[in-house]
Amino acid sequence: ALGLADRMAGYAMPDDKGDLGAVPWKDGYKKTKWLSKKQLSQELVLDAKADLVFAGWGYGFNEGDGFTPARLKKLGVDSYLLTESCRNGHEGGGSGGS
Repeated sequence: ALGLADRMAGYAMPDDKGDLGAVPWKDGYKKTKWLSKKQLSQELVLDAKADLVFAGWGYGFNEGDGFTPARLKKLGVDSYLLTESCRNGHEGGGSGGS
């Protein structure tokens, strides 16, 4: 949406979320590498040589496997978390919002 596809190392998105037909910036996805159809991981970030990870807790970061903004910071990778994302994943199944 920001026109930064040429500056992105890649993205992770499950197959069931991959229908981009109605997305206005779908052409940007074609210009960007699909790193994983599963959860984003530290290994993917480092292999892609990313300097920034943009995600939400429920859509990328996971305390259970240690993939957190604090961990990435120790590795020299910045992160940006969506403020409106929900931390509901593996922590009890509730779907609370912010």
